[in-house]
Amino acid sequence: MQKALEESRYYGLESAANILKRTNIAWKEKISVKTGLAYFFIQCGWPVSFYFIYIYCSNILKNDFGLTPEQVIHHNLMVSLIDFLGFGIFTILSIKIYPLIILKLKASIVLFISLCFPYIMPFIKNSSELMMLQWVFIFFTLTYIPAGAILYNYFPVYKRFTFSSLTYATAQAIMYVTTAFGLVYLTESFGHYGLWFIMIPISLGFLWGVFHFENLEKQFADQPPRSDHPFSMKPLTSIE
Repeated sequence: MQKALEESRYYGLESAANILKRTNIAWKEKISVKTGLAYFFIQCGWPVSFYFIYIYCSNILKNDFGLTPEQVIHHNLMVSLIDFLGFGIFTILSIKIYPLIILKLKASIVLFISLCFPYIMPFIKNSSELMMLQWVFIFFTLTYIPAGAILYNYFPVYKRFTFSSLTYATAQAIMYVTTAFGLVYLTESFGHYGLWFIMIPISLGFLWGVFHFENLEKQFADQPPRSDHPFSMKPLTSIE
């Protein structure tokens, strides 16, 4: 660090930055493939949830219950309010409840609903009953909120923003395209059971990702900070 400061006086900040890259251990840290994959699966959850709640169910409202486009928009507005309410409630609950436990609970409920959905649909006779199902699904929707800070903590500090942003964008792009085109053909061929081909693998992948980060928390909770690492710290939350 001292050498970098001296170099910056004569050759500018670019030279100092190059010296830091060569000598600072934080620059040399690599991202774990398994941790990156776990984060990717967690980010895959929301596009699938979005498609089911706002696209798939909207088609049911129009085709099966005869709602007009204006009525569907109003219906989805009521659903989105529960989405906003859920974010607020889970953010507050994370003060007292370990955030990764909240994610496991949400993913488990979504997986259960996905498994039961083909059997529930024959009993839904109107838009109000479908809205209640959407409310439950979107309240427990597959997102990394409120555990984002814990997930970011396990990426190297100098690569954290780039990697998390790129992974988020890649997961969103892949899953929006997959759900938008794949589920159309799957549901046409298998009916409501077609949702299983995407919903169940994504829910299981989401749960695996959460369990991976939970294991990282357990692994490093009792380890002291590394004295040779300028940005070392213990996990944000420990598990008893």
